[in-house]
Amino acid sequence: MTDIESLEKRVKFLEKECRRLSDIEAIRRLRYKYWRCIHHSLWDDLMDCYANDAVVDFEAVLKDPQNPNQMNPAYFINDHLHPNDAGYKLMADSIDLAIFGK
Repeated sequence: MTDIESLEKRVKFLEKECRRLSDIEAIRRLRYKYWRCIHHSLWDDLMDCYANDAVVDFEAVLKDPQNPNQMNPAYFINDHLHPNDAGYKLMADSIDLAIFGK
């Protein structure tokens, strides 16, 4: 192996190592941001931690038109947190299946 080939090999290794370290740093920053959002209940900021391939707004689907801050009583079980079967069906029906295909 010539000196030039050896240097080219070393440069390629160092470039790969720089990309790896850059990825590690990006993951570290994302993890910090995620836990900061969780700890401080920064729910809108939390959404920036995720890549948006598609968005399905189940809150909009399930909310009560008479009281938009609550889930529609027709769609939840007694805990006021989890949907009932009708709520889950409404959620499923609200998904545009085109987001899964080309």
